[in-house]
Order: sequence, then structure tokens, then C-alpha cells
Amino acid sequence: MNPDILEFAREWLQLAGEDLKWAKASFREGFYSQTCFVCQQVAEKSLKGYLYAFRRDAKTHDLIRLMELCLEFDSAFLSLKKDLRILEPYYRVIYIN
Repeated sequence: MNPDILEFAREWLQLAGEDLKWAKASFREGFYSQTCFVCQQVAEKSLKGYLYAFRRDAKTHDLIRLMELCLEFDSAFLSLKKDLRILEPYYRVIYIN
């Protein structure tokens, strides 16, 4: 596999890890709506990082759609569906309202 592609995927996963730290800090400080939004971002960046490793570029924020794309490579992603459905609305709430 192309090392540049893997590095790009790692960068997305690193960003997701940093966002997870941010979410935990926000939660500790009582910023719950921001925590929910950032957790959605963690999931989105993690799924996209995984897809980038397989040279799949997904231009969507839809977590279920991203999961469906990941399923093409690993059926274990199906186990995330319930949790992704919980996180899904938080991107829209922040950016649409």
C-alpha cells in the first residue's frame, strides 16, 4: 500500500484522537452540547481515516453512510450502527440551527 496514503489515514486518526481528548475535557467542564458535537466528529474522522487507508474518499458527514462504506472492507463495522445513529444528529444540530 502507498505509504503516503497510509500517512494521510494516520493523520485523520490522529485528529480523531485529539478531538476525543477535547471531548473528554469538554465533558468534565460541563459543555455537554459541544461534547456531543465533538464526539460526532471523532466518529466521522475515524471512519474517514479508515476509508482513506483503502483509498476511498467519502464526501459526506453522514456517519451511517460512512459505516456502510467501511463495511465493504470489514463487517465488524456493523456493530457500530446503533452508536453512530445516536451521534448522527449532533453534526446537523450545530451546523444547521
